[in-house]
Amino acid sequence: MATTVKSVKTDKQDYAPGQTVFITADGFAGNANIQFQVVNLGLDGLLGTMDDIAYPSWIVSNGLVGNSPFNSPGNNQPAASSVATTWLVPDSALNSTLSLTAQAITAGADNRLGTADDVLTGPVAQTTFTDSANPPPVQIFYVPETEPQLLQALQGITGNTVPSSPITNYISLAAVANGTIIYYDQGENGYVGDIANPTPSEIYDATTNPGGVQIWGNNDPTDGIAPGSVVDLITSGQVIVLQSSVPVPTDGGIYFGGGDKIGATKTIAVTRTGWSTGPNTLLAGSVEVFDTGDWGTDYRVPVGVNIPDSDDAQKFEYTALFIMAQAGGATFSLDKNANGLFTDGGDLQNVVLAEGESYLVNGGVNYGARLISNNPVQVVLLTGDIGSTYESRDSSLLPTSAWTNSYYTPVSTQDGDATQVWLYNPGASAITVTYDYRVGSGSVVTASVSVPGSANAGGYNFVELPNNSGAHFHTSGANFYAFSTTDADGTSSDNQAWDWGYTLVPQSSLSTQVLIGLGLGRDPGSPTNPNENGNPVWITPVGNGETPVIIYIDYNGDNVGPNTDPNGNQYDITITLKELQQGKVYDPDGNQTGMLLYTLSTSVGPDGIANTADDVKFANTIKLAAAWGQDPATASAGAPGLDVGTGVPPTPEFDAGKNGTLSIDNDGNGVISAGDELLYTIVINNISRAPVSDILLKDNLPADTTYVANSTFFTNSVGVTTQIVDDGSGTAFPLDGAGVIINPSSALPVGGTYNVTFKVLIDSFADLDPGRKEILNTGTATSGGVTVPFTDVTPLSFVSIEKQVSADGNNWEDADDPTGPLITVGAPVYYRVVVTNSGGLLASVDLNDTVITGGGTPLNFTFGPSSLSDLT
Repeated sequence: MATTVKSVKTDKQDYAPGQTVFITADGFAGNANIQFQVVNLGLDGLLGTMDDIAYPSWIVSNGLVGNSPFNSPGNNQPAASSVATTWLVPDSALNSTLSLTAQAITAGADNRLGTADDVLTGPVAQTTFTDSANPPPVQIFYVPETEPQLLQALQGITGNTVPSSPITNYISLAAVANGTIIYYDQGENGYVGDIANPTPSEIYDATTNPGGVQIWGNNDPTDGIAPGSVVDLITSGQVIVLQSSVPVPTDGGIYFGGGDKIGATKTIAVTRTGWSTGPNTLLAGSVEVFDTGDWGTDYRVPVGVNIPDSDDAQKFEYTALFIMAQAGGATFSLDKNANGLFTDGGDLQNVVLAEGESYLVNGGVNYGARLISNNPVQVVLLTGDIGSTYESRDSSLLPTSAWTNSYYTPVSTQDGDATQVWLYNPGASAITVTYDYRVGSGSVVTASVSVPGSANAGGYNFVELPNNSGAHFHTSGANFYAFSTTDADGTSSDNQAWDWGYTLVPQSSLSTQVLIGLGLGRDPGSPTNPNENGNPVWITPVGNGETPVIIYIDYNGDNVGPNTDPNGNQYDITITLKELQQGKVYDPDGNQTGMLLYTLSTSVGPDGIANTADDVKFANTIKLAAAWGQDPATASAGAPGLDVGTGVPPTPEFDAGKNGTLSIDNDGNGVISAGDELLYTIVINNISRAPVSDILLKDNLPADTTYVANSTFFTNSVGVTTQIVDDGSGTAFPLDGAGVIINPSSALPVGGTYNVTFKVLIDSFADLDPGRKEILNTGTATSGGVTVPFTDVTPLSFVSIEKQVSADGNNWEDADDPTGPLITVGAPVYYRVVVTNSGGLLASVDLNDTVITGGGTPLNFTFGPSSLSDLT
């Protein structure tokens, strides 16, 4: 008689703390009693060693589903050879590998199951699963322009038709690589502490928690699935378009819109487009959304309301700013009139923003206005011609730290609807900006323009580009800003049909590939001219001079086109362009969203055919500058014309991210706090279509931590893990100082991922720097001259108690301060005790103070996460 093979399996491979493991055992007799056992393999990851942790076993008796010690009751079912049960993952299992066994069991001499003399019989079925932290995000975004503020701004430009509620949103998320996971945190109900690892109560549930964090792409639709998706996986080229109609004033509902927070484990392109009811898409805003790594603390505004009409034809008659803070909040000030002071009547001083909070400066901003902030913020510029029908332009602004002396643009348009590039000089003295352009495939033409300067405000000038040309603007060293405006020539009554703008791409940030986050060809809601496609992708190469470079185009970025490039990637078509030659690319389906354009730095060989064996490799890397936006030559002036466009942030060849999670909870409080051990996980992904070699990894050990010796490990792209040996000199931590080239013998393959982990011990509470509320860890990954920074901020949970003293009951000082307030003899003295909970853990505090209570009776009170209580 054949023996039935016994097996046990889980419904997926990896779980988060608090999730339920659905277990199935097969091959056991229908009346068998089965014992299930879960063992934590400990730090060494090996079964049968001293650091194993065995969780309480449970028995499924007589073929009925048993209730494990970690199971919810009520799941019993009739006897069967396939037996199901569940196990709830405890918090203590985080970052562990777990062994699950199932074995038949019979009662011993006492004829009772679950007693010491039970006998395990027959073969053991075994499997493993993991309780690992979710992959860390390599990008964090906050969707700019909340709907009430966007409507208010559009009403400031209003023409014949007044913009009204609701606001229509199109938020586009385009993925460049397979296996991307996106974390989506709705802004209406605040933000979680760790977007990648929300607690069970913070995770989305369609019924009980619709505003919770959704996790898209992890093959678990219970915690969310991207709108429009059938399966919960994200593939290369997949575009998630979040559409919503948001009433203003808002009604307390949960909508996709401004203020939402997005994390991505591999690079995505995000575009935010919105318009009001009434003018609809003829008066719309559309901006490329920068991830927080591109935010800054110092901004200058390149155009403004004080530019004479004779220069700007009222394009900037309305100039507004949207300002938004990230985690940790920000305090900013604005010199609105650019006179060097922040104290004038129209200026803003010390405006405090919480995480994700937006502030609208509703017009009246001069060119040269300066914004400074204590923490990084994002700033979006919106301009318009007041009373027009309709003229507006917008762009995400670059902080001054990202300004350079060299910019590229692929955009120029026909005479009568021409494109102007506005140049802003922040200095007091004039600068000369040289610009090179190529009309068609002709020769490069070089010209120059003087951009004046002035104290405080700086100065501006503009250049109108000839049609069918790309251009390069540069100086001999002075940094400046460049802002493109299309349909920008003519008088104030003109320029209202194909109006859009964007910030030119700094040369220093260019890459070999670009991904189009949103590339609509027309108003998606208009029934007019359904086949119109008036908003192409504009492209020009950089670095190839007079030799045309092959540009590969994958219309949908999905790597399934009919042609194959030299690295085995699929694409749809190629084009060849000289440096500064303009290309305009249209997807035949009328929508450029998700399009991927890339170079392999090759030119056509002697056979004259692109993508053949005799293609010639350039000695240098050829990069791309791109934009998406309306073309007056192909788009309708009215419906279904879509009067928007954006710059296209370069897509790096690789990305990197980091996350810190609890490794050992030394105080047993279930949260990350002083004295605990942290596990840092660094991920590096190849998101290009060519291998990435010699990746240099550097990491700065966080303040208030100590490196755990021999804890740094590297996992290559095929899952093999090896130790990175500690340094023998300097610090033991191998990633600081000069860093380490990881896997120098082999390049990171296309689509591959490296993982590096290490551990640190957080200082005890008494040894933490004063005021320490979080552990900040930074690092970089570098290859081919490109450096990608990464950062992790891990909040610390703590309860602080401070006694304060005051002479008037309003102004308080620390009672431990040796100086203290000056109090007249006989005057009352006010005391208070301030107890602050940073969040993450409920705390019950017994307060005993004879001065306050008069008799020493404890005052008892309980307060929750992120709360503050004071008693006077």
